[in-house]
Amino acid sequence: MPKFISALVVLGLSLSLTGCFESKPKPPVVSISQGKILEKNTLVGLWHIDELPMDTPQNAYYLSWIETTGADNYIFGNYIEFDKDGRFSSSYAAECGNDCFPHSEGLYRFVSDDEVILQATKVEQRGYCGENGEFNKSGEWVLGKFKIEKDKEFVVLKKIL
Repeated sequence: MPKFISALVVLGLSLSLTGCFESKPKPPVVSISQGKILEKNTLVGLWHIDELPMDTPQNAYYLSWIETTGADNYIFGNYIEFDKDGRFSSSYAAECGNDCFPHSEGLYRFVSDDEVILQATKVEQRGYCGENGEFNKSGEWVLGKFKIEKDKEFVVLKKIL
């Protein structure tokens, strides 16, 4: 009987210890290679954007369409352009030259019709940038996977991963 109790104690301890060493599931890795370029791409074109996609991702980006017809259109503020080949370029423009001018470039791929992965490949800042100063970085920063939602005023890219 004591051997039976000893065996139960050893079995119980081994089961409880294996639970301590089990690894927690890792969050899924987001990769630009998971996505694809869609034939009918809802993002292609020029948009105002509330924050530029730099090397620190935001939880959401708010886009509003910029009408580009007419020769005298000057664009000021933050804007982003998505091309049909899966690239984006974003910048800030001001009426005067005495400002800080951030710029980023990157890739985007659709995971589904309403989910997109953004990856920055270049971020830079030039001009009068105060404490942040000027910088120029190249690399790959996966900004995340975003759900594309539309309302009356904006297209919203809401981060889901």
